[in-house]
Amino acid sequence: MFLLEITLLFSEDKYVIEDSTEFVRDVAICGPKMPIPLKNHCFFKLNTSFALIAGGIIENDFSSLSSNVSRETIFYNILDQSFTYGPALKNPR
Repeated sequence: MFLLEITLLFSEDKYVIEDSTEFVRDVAICGPKMPIPLKNHCFFKLNTSFALIAGGIIENDFSSLSSNVSRETIFYNILDQSFTYGPALKNPR
């Protein structure tokens, strides 16, 4: 079974917010699409079954940056590649 090592979310345009993922171990492979496009978020492995996505920027409208920062937490099930929303963060991050 392939274990999640690193997720990369990127674009050649630094202002584009992506919903695509890549898993990197020995080689990079395409991962599932995230439920919402994000950038500058935290994504880390909790255990062998789950990873957590927290915070991030959800829109490119920088005139109101505070309203564009997410309070979402999203659990990623590594085994079946599904996403489940968790509790909201107390503060957008």
